[in-house]
Formats: sequence, C-alpha cells, structure tokens
Amino acid sequence: MVAATLDATIVVANKAGRRDIPAAGFFQGIMATALGNGDMIVEAHLPLLEEDSRFGLYEFSRRPGDFAIAMSLVVLRMSDSRIVEARIGLGGVEALPRRMKAAEDLLLGEEPGDALFRAAAEAAAAVVDPLEDLQADAAYRRDLTRVAVRRALEQATA
Repeated sequence: MVAATLDATIVVANKAGRRDIPAAGFFQGIMATALGNGDMIVEAHLPLLEEDSRFGLYEFSRRPGDFAIAMSLVVLRMSDSRIVEARIGLGGVEALPRRMKAAEDLLLGEEPGDALFRAAAEAAAAVVDPLEDLQADAAYRRDLTRVAVRRALEQATA
C-alpha cells in the first residue's frame, strides 16, 4: 500500500534486462503482481517526501500480524493551515492497493477538520469495490474504509 500511495516505481530484472513498473501497474490482484517467470525485484524507488509532510496510518486486522481487512495511509502537506497536497492510499479492502483520488481532491485547499475528513472518507467508501471473504463482507469493508481513511487523516493532522 505504501508503494501505491507514494507512486513508487518497482525495478524488475531478468536475464533479458531490467524494466521499471509503476506501483499502480505492479499490483494486479490478490497475491498477484506484474512479475513474470524469471523476474526478480531488484529495487523500489520511493519519492522523498517534503520535510513538511505529515502522515497517518490506520490498520484494522483481526489479530496483530494478520493481513489487514482495511488500512489507509495518508500523506499531507499544509500551507497557511490549508491542505496543499494529499495522498490517500487504501489497502486490504479491494483486490489491490490504490490511491483514492476523489477523496484526495476533496481535501485540496481546505482547512482540516472533522466534517472534511468525514466527507473524504465517504468519497473513498463510495468508489471502492470491496472484497467479500470469511473475514468480512462488502458492506463491512466499505464501512471500515470510512473508518480507516478518517482515522489516518486525523493522525496526519494531530
């Protein structure tokens, strides 16, 4: 999820050479990636965050160490008490981790606060395609999306 949230690049090598894969294209489903036969990850390029970046992370799992049923990573930058850059990543809810662009767009230019965070969490929940399994049904994961995004936003601005 961190790679997807930060728009990382995954460098893969095999006998034929090396190639760069953006994180958004690297993850392809549950336990599935863009790695082919003979491929090996040799590097991961994560962008350096600005010094004034703030972050929050919230994860919900049944037991410590289990795969998350829902998790969110938020990275924000502020200027004059307004949000000027926002990244919201979500993992565990869908088949692959990804950024929540609609929720990010709601935050830009706004002052942080409970109503704004609830609106961003609702925007994220509205666009997810939640998994259903023995751990949680779609409605539960959609609700956890709201919680995870809101709590990560709260941590980032605490």
